[in-house]
Amino acid sequence: MTVESAENVRHRSSPETEPRCRVIAVLETVVAFAAVHVAYRSLQRFTDYGAWEATHGLNFIPGMVMIAASLGMICLRRKNLSGFGLSVKRWQVDLQIGLTWTLVAIVAGGLLLHLFDIRERFSGRHPPGVGIGLAALFVKILAVAVFALIYRHKLPEPPRPAFRVLNVIISVLLCATPIFAALWVGASVRQAVLSLVWMGFVAGLGEELFFRGYIQSRVNETWARPWRFLGIPFGPGLLVSSLLFGFVHALNSVDYFTGEYRFAWGYGLMTIGLFAGFVRERVGSIWPGVVMHVLGNILGLAAAIAAGV
Repeated sequence: MTVESAENVRHRSSPETEPRCRVIAVLETVVAFAAVHVAYRSLQRFTDYGAWEATHGLNFIPGMVMIAASLGMICLRRKNLSGFGLSVKRWQVDLQIGLTWTLVAIVAGGLLLHLFDIRERFSGRHPPGVGIGLAALFVKILAVAVFALIYRHKLPEPPRPAFRVLNVIISVLLCATPIFAALWVGASVRQAVLSLVWMGFVAGLGEELFFRGYIQSRVNETWARPWRFLGIPFGPGLLVSSLLFGFVHALNSVDYFTGEYRFAWGYGLMTIGLFAGFVRERVGSIWPGVVMHVLGNILGLAAAIAAGV
């Protein structure tokens, strides 16, 4: 019997996997998602701090609410942190995987930019259409397949000290790109630093902690990971977290306080949720996804600053 099949047998024989518990787990994550969204939208709209952020072009509130909610739910569950993908024992490997796939994404993103002329579509500051989102979704599925083929049998060993230092240096340089961009075009360095912190670290960490750390892990507790893709197990937790992650980005253009219900489906399809969730399943940690998410947001910010958007 394989390790994975033994895991699934344990899940099937556990009281936590009864149909009622499975339904409760999914409902819990959906309710938590809705509560978090309403909470940070309310703080943005009805508080002085929310007004201050809007005036200064900042957006710390969603990430902070997600971090607080995730840690609160994880503490209430009273589970080992490694069960939520929060272990840092193999941080060198997590950083290496996250950084490697960020660099791969830069190349793939550049190709997508060229093939679908996204630069022209963004020149008018219009949101990307569903067609571009579907193209991005195809690239993510392809990335999942390549990742599964590369790491199907074995994850990389911790890099040698010299490569650890190199990984850290490259990561720091990538994090500093918005500052370099601001200096290059004569924009505000202070604004670039503040945007870097909220868009990169607060939003990136908050979303990964909430969607891949809490939601995906919570659903996996009761549903296990009964399916396989290229030999790598996954379950409904991956699907639920990815769908909700895409949906929260589709809600970017929705304001239920004013009755505005224009969904940004293109943004929802373009998110990294599917890929980050799959990496979470394979690696057992959310940190590669955090690295990819943080660096991706930061590089997007740098590109926006350089383009004067």
